[in-house]
Amino acid sequence: MGCALLMVMTARAVGGQGTVGTSASPADYIRTTPIESAPWRLPPVDANPYARTSPVLPAAFDVAPPFPAAGRPPMAAGATVLPALPADNVPRPIPHPGVPAAQSPPTTRPVSLPLVSDPFLAETLEADTIAEEFAAGPPPRDGHIDHDRRRFGGWHLFGWVQDGFTWNPASPSDGLNRPLMFNDQANDLMMNQLYLGLEKPLAKDGTEWEFGGRVDLLYGSDARFVTASGWERNRDGTEHWNGENQLYHLAIPQAYVELAAPWGDGLSVRAGHFYASMGYEQIAAPENFFYSHAYQFVYGEPFTFTGAVAAYRPASNVVTLLGFTAGWDNVDSDADPWGVLGAVGWESLDQRTTLILRAHSGADITGVRMGGHRTDDARHFVSLLFQQQVTDRLRYIIQPDFGYQEGARVVVNMAPMTITFDTAKWYGINQYLIYQLDPQLAAGLRMEWFRDQDHSRIAVPIQFNPGGSTFLGGDYVAITAGLNWKPTERICLRPEVRWDWSNFRGNGAVPGGNAGMRAFDDGHSSQQWTLAMDVILSF
Repeated sequence: MGCALLMVMTARAVGGQGTVGTSASPADYIRTTPIESAPWRLPPVDANPYARTSPVLPAAFDVAPPFPAAGRPPMAAGATVLPALPADNVPRPIPHPGVPAAQSPPTTRPVSLPLVSDPFLAETLEADTIAEEFAAGPPPRDGHIDHDRRRFGGWHLFGWVQDGFTWNPASPSDGLNRPLMFNDQANDLMMNQLYLGLEKPLAKDGTEWEFGGRVDLLYGSDARFVTASGWERNRDGTEHWNGENQLYHLAIPQAYVELAAPWGDGLSVRAGHFYASMGYEQIAAPENFFYSHAYQFVYGEPFTFTGAVAAYRPASNVVTLLGFTAGWDNVDSDADPWGVLGAVGWESLDQRTTLILRAHSGADITGVRMGGHRTDDARHFVSLLFQQQVTDRLRYIIQPDFGYQEGARVVVNMAPMTITFDTAKWYGINQYLIYQLDPQLAAGLRMEWFRDQDHSRIAVPIQFNPGGSTFLGGDYVAITAGLNWKPTERICLRPEVRWDWSNFRGNGAVPGGNAGMRAFDDGHSSQQWTLAMDVILSF
């Protein structure tokens, strides 16, 4: 591989067209990293606002942004592309009827979210949980959901509309709040999600054979981040049915069938395209407490998997999961990603404590292109989620993550001029406190530290020898405080205030490096304040 890269560089130096950039991946749709000015700036280049040429690297090759570059001209044979990795959840406690709780639960349905966030694990532990309610839409009102189930043989339709606005007092010149994603548009109204789902949920109680499934449609600005190669995108990562560079996309984030068998305390198998659910936060807006998302969720976790997983409950308060996937955010691609997914979840008998360990290991897309095709290498990820119902009103959640990808960091050896590849790591800790003020109102606090150690998740992972990394730092800290107010069962308002800080900066010691580059305000500031609110209307 190193020889091939050296040949590309040599060809470029003598007038060839060798290119180094980043390849398409779902969660990197607009995760731009222009090296010459600011890491998230989007100036138009050849009618392509995402195409990017950088003076950081020597004239022997160019750098493209670490996300699907819309309208980018075809790569020359043998062109090499820098890593562009995707981003994307797991569970919270569930009630067990007949098991006495240590303390009496609230008498009204809380505004805050269920303790098990992954519907698959939650439903395996017990059917008809609060987590299932959120997955299926609002609770029955005037009997319309039950009527629909009878009418469609157990299938029912549900959905919601989510609109939001994020005020950024800095008014960035590029109009973006990045590296924040999902609510990335500064001082502009967004329709994040117009969501529609059709589902036949299963009891999964181990008493009978059951067959069901689910199909979800998502239209809105959030759909940009949940598209998958070979599904909403082509096998090479370019757009399939959505237009390049457009803000609003259409995605099918879930389409699966499910089978439950009367074995043991409950065995179920899910096959198709479904949410990865590797942490506390989820894609579906009603399943999150905050409008904005954590770095850990956006940059450190997969959003969707395609494959088959089986969940088994060996005991009433324990669930295990094992499956095989086509890699992160992928259905079919020009590389050959694959992975093994495993999880184990435990809930205390008093229903107040939950501990869930999830891991995914295999080969995944690195972003490096050889011969015009994307390549894959080993990627490993593990997430641990602990949740405690401290009192009837107060809940505490903590989630550490760790990710590791081989072949994701480009090492440029200046003398002699050669290129090699090295590993990249990312990790972080996210904590939540959620307090139920009354049946309609809850307050929440989120505190996060995320480390993009080799800049493979948020920036461009290039290391010069000598000179060091193109970018320095890599720590991101965010503190978010917000409210959830539900004046009715169908309406939820989520105001929040958020402060972000990062020691990310450019390295002036490398060719073309900009020591003044920072993470926020179009590359001009190390911190950022935002004030945001969204409204979710369920139907």
